[in-house]
Amino acid sequence: MKYLHEIDATKANRLLIPKFANLAAFPSAASSEGSLGYADDTNTVYYSNGTAWTSMGTVTGAMTFKGGVAFGAAEPGSPLTGDTYVFTTAGTNTWEGSTVVEIGDLAIWNGTAWTFVQQNIGAASETVSGYVELATNAEAITGTDTARAVHPAGLMAALQQNRVTSVGGTGGNILTGNSSATTFAVVHTGKDTKPMVRETTIGNYVQVDVTRTSATGCDIVFAIAPAPTPTYTVVI
Repeated sequence: MKYLHEIDATKANRLLIPKFANLAAFPSAASSEGSLGYADDTNTVYYSNGTAWTSMGTVTGAMTFKGGVAFGAAEPGSPLTGDTYVFTTAGTNTWEGSTVVEIGDLAIWNGTAWTFVQQNIGAASETVSGYVELATNAEAITGTDTARAVHPAGLMAALQQNRVTSVGGTGGNILTGNSSATTFAVVHTGKDTKPMVRETTIGNYVQVDVTRTSATGCDIVFAIAPAPTPTYTVVI
């Protein structure tokens, strides 16, 4: 029997063992607001809110895993908000324009369009984008790791391992002449390295004799004693 009018149970009678219609394809949600339907492929009861069919007992928009699909599979018909598919092959998918997908990527129906989520992000390399671990200061100082990225603190720590700490007995890396001395002792933190000298103001490098005195020390020798100006910067 078809009822063409509302049924009023007067709040005293119960609806016993109802069975909802088994819908192979849900009708338009806009014309079915307030309706209930049963999908036997997922054993789920759905209701229409006038915009979309939503699973009963679930949060609106919650993800519903629908299974794996190949990148070239036909777009699912009448998807429900939250329907989620995982790609089992890589290629260019055409459900929403042209989207390159990899194995493990997700396609999620947001109610109006497909949203693609990249899942298979791997470690970055010199040729592949991906995630990267930050190097410790010690690793940055060692300078041999090719799998980790250096942050500013690590870079500063590495740079400070190769710096001039004093020139002519004065802390820092500035050499100031006195018009009489031609030899200036340099102490640095770079093992077995050879410092260079440049004019502080202009920046031009100058030729001087450098004599190594230890793994972290050397003498800078001028042919003619430098005057107080210009000053020179000793760098590694």
